[in-house]
Amino acid sequence: MDVSNCPKLTGDLNLSGCINIKEIYADGSGITSLSLPNGGYVNKLVLPRSFNNLILKGQQFLKNEGIILNDPTSLLQLNIDNCKQLDVLSLLEQCKNDFGYTVKFLRLTNVD
Repeated sequence: MDVSNCPKLTGDLNLSGCINIKEIYADGSGITSLSLPNGGYVNKLVLPRSFNNLILKGQQFLKNEGIILNDPTSLLQLNIDNCKQLDVLSLLEQCKNDFGYTVKFLRLTNVD
């Protein structure tokens, strides 16, 4: 799915029913969160500067190099459950500025 450069597309992009989706390009849009299916084949996420809420559940094919946060310091909520190929600490390290971590809500379950 490509919704790049659609700045009037704002709020939550709900793709929870799209179980076969593999790539999502949203750079330049105004979305702030993304609803993905629990499990699936996502291997690429390109997220805009406005993005602040990342929830990933059962995304077994997603690796760190497949997540591009155009402004990682805008991420306020990170919820990762059962995403075995993600290096969560490395992802969290991207979400730092001079004052510390920008993530205010962190929930990690069943991750390495």
